[in-house]
Amino acid sequence: MTQQWLAKAVRRSVRASVANARVAPSHLNAPNNVASRWTRAFSSTPHPSETFMTGTNNAYVEEMYSNWKSNPSSVHKSWDVYFRQIESGSVPGEAFIPPPTIQQGVTPVRSVGGAVASSTEQNDALGLSYLIRAYQVRGHEAANLDPLGLQERPELPDLDIKMYGFTEKDLDRVIAIPKNFSSGVSGFLEELADGNNSMTLGQIVERLKETYCSSIGVQYMHMLNREQCNWIRAKMEHLVKDEESKEKKMHILERLAFSVVFERFLGNKYNTTKRFGLDGAESLIPGLKFMIDRGTELGMEHLVIGMPHRGRLNVLSNVIRKPIQQIFKEFQGTHIDVESYNEPDVEDWSNAGDVKYHLGTSYDRAYPDGRQVHLSLVANPSHLEAVDP
Repeated sequence: MTQQWLAKAVRRSVRASVANARVAPSHLNAPNNVASRWTRAFSSTPHPSETFMTGTNNAYVEEMYSNWKSNPSSVHKSWDVYFRQIESGSVPGEAFIPPPTIQQGVTPVRSVGGAVASSTEQNDALGLSYLIRAYQVRGHEAANLDPLGLQERPELPDLDIKMYGFTEKDLDRVIAIPKNFSSGVSGFLEELADGNNSMTLGQIVERLKETYCSSIGVQYMHMLNREQCNWIRAKMEHLVKDEESKEKKMHILERLAFSVVFERFLGNKYNTTKRFGLDGAESLIPGLKFMIDRGTELGMEHLVIGMPHRGRLNVLSNVIRKPIQQIFKEFQGTHIDVESYNEPDVEDWSNAGDVKYHLGTSYDRAYPDGRQVHLSLVANPSHLEAVDP
């Protein structure tokens, strides 16, 4: 009986939205109190109709409801929420709650079939959700990317708490977020809405600044793949910063210094020779070496690297350990014994005669604790893209 009633109610709602008219209580043959309550609310006060309630969707809505009655998990989560809201007494215009996958950044302040949050909680929750989203979308514009402090960091109005209904007095106030307010959205908002965390607005703002406006600027909210977007958000907003030891920091600095000095020397010594330097991106070297260190700890035994021209010489020297004397000879053009190379009986295939930044090499690296890894940088002849999979 309830199924028949809801099907009729849906059809009536569709027709009402199309005709832009109200449905009187007598027009529905309501079989129970839920139907009567829904009908009275719809007829006595103006409520907006759901935008998907159009005449063309009539048969589809009935089919979704029939499937939901048989098995709620057989329909999309949004339909499950919608039908449960209707059966719990919600009126049209308030029954539909857009999930994060449909309307990103907008979250309901009302729990499904439960009590509506207080006015203060609603305002705090909505304001905070928009504040967090503002940092996610535009926080990278205010990131501290100038270590010398020569550029002034912009003041973005979108990151001002006053834009979202908060004042300076609220910075010391604990913001209460309704449980499950995030509706499954990963990241900081999910952490605040799990019911186990309570933070003041000031603490929340400081964490947002540390996440999005520190020395790392991350721009990802434009990505169309929602799964990838959520993955980056979870990684950034749940980032655990480990305080490295002084010895490890010195080790990273030493690797970075090797990279910088290598480029600086080649730039001064062979300033008229094409070299495709790594200038400005020297941190690639300590990053690659850390990746190799971690990989060997996890059992990696072989690593094959394919890369274009830019930075190849630096990687060859400081990662794959190609003898630096050999690289200098290649710059000077003395790396080949021309007389022996031209002898017809010499079977030496070790040199292809290609330019230095096309060449590759291999190296077996051993660690003090016994770990070993075979490293290879594949040769990349110009424009042939031979290193592509």
